[in-house]
Order: sequence, then C-alpha cells, then structure tokens
Amino acid sequence: MRLTRETVAMCKGCSIINGQLFNLQSMSIVQSRSNMFRAFEPKKERIVTEKSKQKFIKKPEERDYEMTLHPQPREERMPVDQDWTAVWPTAQVFKPSVVPLPLRAGRSSGKSISYVPLSKYANVELLKINNFLHLTPPAIEKHCSAIKKFMTKFPQELKNQDVKNAFFPLEITTSDFCFSGPAVRHPDSRICTLKIKLSNLHLDERARNKMILLLEKRYDAETDQITIVTDRCPTRKQNRDYALYLLTVLFHESQKVQPFEDSKTEHDDEKFIWDRSEVKQSLENYLEKYDVSHNPEENENIDKFEQVVTKLVNEGETKESLDELKNVSVSLLGLKPFELNVECEKTVAEN
Repeated sequence: MRLTRETVAMCKGCSIINGQLFNLQSMSIVQSRSNMFRAFEPKKERIVTEKSKQKFIKKPEERDYEMTLHPQPREERMPVDQDWTAVWPTAQVFKPSVVPLPLRAGRSSGKSISYVPLSKYANVELLKINNFLHLTPPAIEKHCSAIKKFMTKFPQELKNQDVKNAFFPLEITTSDFCFSGPAVRHPDSRICTLKIKLSNLHLDERARNKMILLLEKRYDAETDQITIVTDRCPTRKQNRDYALYLLTVLFHESQKVQPFEDSKTEHDDEKFIWDRSEVKQSLENYLEKYDVSHNPEENENIDKFEQVVTKLVNEGETKESLDELKNVSVSLLGLKPFELNVECEKTVAEN
C-alpha cells in the first residue's frame, strides 16, 4: 500500500510538470505567429563597378583561359611585370605551380650514370630545402621602407674603431647557417665567441696577472684581448649567458687575495716589476754609498736604467737591448767608455 501511494504521487507530479511545459510551448507558438507578418523591405540594387566586373567573370568568352578539368598552371598565366611580393608574401613550402622557374632536383630511380634530375612537380627534394622566395630584393626593400620610420641613422662617430671600442668594449659573435638537414637549426649556430680587451676591465697589476694565469691560452698578449668560446649548451642564448657568467667569475676571482699570495717573491711574478726587484735595491744601496742621488743627471739615468732593464727582462735579450743596457750603465756609474788607439788596434790585428 505504501508503494502504491508513492507511485500515485509521482504520477501527479509528472502531470503537473507536463502541463506547465505545454503552456510554455503554446505561448511561444502565439508569439512566433504574431511576428509572421512584417513590412515588405525591397532589396537594394547592387552597384556594379569595373573592378567587380573584372573580379567576377562568369562568361567563358570573357576569360583568358578555359575552365576545364586540367586548367592552365598559374606559372604560365603570370605576367612578367607582376608583383612577386603579392604572390609569395611569407615563408612557405615550395609550390611548383606558383614558381615560374624550371627547377630540377633529386635523382631518378634509374641505375644509369647519365641521368636528368627530376622536375619540380611532385618532387619531394624541393620540399625539404628552405627557400627564400619571400626574401627577394623587392620584398626586402618593402620591409626596409616600412620600418624606416622607426629607425635612426647610424652614428658616424662609431665608424672609428677606437671610439667604438671605448663605448662598446664587449663583442659577442655568432653565426647563422642555412642547410638541408633533419632540423632547421644548424649545430654550429649555438657557438658564441666573446671578445673583450683586458684593459677595459680596469684591474690592478696583481689582479691583472692573476687573470692572465686563469685565462691561459684565451688571452692574447699582443692585442691584449680575451677570447672565450662557449659551445657546451644546446641553444645560443644559453651559451651567451654562460660566456658572460665565465667572464664575471674570472673578474671576481682575480680580485680575491689568497693567504699564500703574501709569500710571493720576485721570481714568482709573471713579469719583471722594478719596485719589487733586487736590482732596484742594489742600485739604491750603491747610490746611497757613493752619495750621487742628489744629482739630477743621475736621476735621469736611473729612469733610463729602469726602462732598459724592464724591457730586457720582459721582452728578452737582443743585441740592441744589451748595447742599450751597456751605455746606460756606463753613464749611470760614471765610467769612461773603453776606446782603443789606432796603434793598439794595429798591434792587435798583427798578433
């Protein structure tokens, strides 16, 4: 009895819902019938111009070609003076029916040695190659004229190499390649070469010598230039950031002073330093002993002696440097140059 009462109640609820849906449907029908009769609005006449006539040609006799199942290719219908940038505006895959060039590529399946490359139609080899038909000289000229208003003139002062190095000391060189391969990115395009002069880092003498030791073969003493090449990362941006990171680490590491560097002697220096040399100490002892430091001429000779000795030790011994050292030493010590008389020279020659 309980189940029967619940079933009757559900049936009554369903009948109420169905009645409401029927009322809504009848109201929508009445509303749609009320909108059936509207005022008549005649269509506006279409204005036909010459351009629209040229665009919509329906008569076969007015066409330049026949409408058949095998129409004439577009490359044969192209005029000579057409706008190529409108035909090939962006980078896209090679289309043989659009390019009016007798291109051939690939190799036929025959085993003969004298073969003719396949034509451009249904040629897969031409689809593999990256074409630059969208970057023809007229297209580049249009692009340049469009962005010209956003550009500024190149500063004439930067054509001078010295001014350029002063304002832009850091130089990063990369290379772009175009080749036929499984990927568009060439493996060598990720390589970055960083160049900067060591003098532009403004290091003191100790830090400069330490930087040269850390760089090893990456430093050129003749041009005073640092060259860092990075190629371990997969992308160019990562290699560029890694090169800048290496330069930053080398800069800060060269400025650190380790405890063992305080015990550094003259023989541990990378080059001859006059202020730390035993030659300077010996010369000062000699001048103090004979009391010749107050003479201005002697001071000039000391400066010349310093320059000659520094050049001799750093650049190596040559005949000219040894002769120059001899002359400066003789003038500094106040010695007379040794000269032979004519008679003595004859006696030496006879013997």
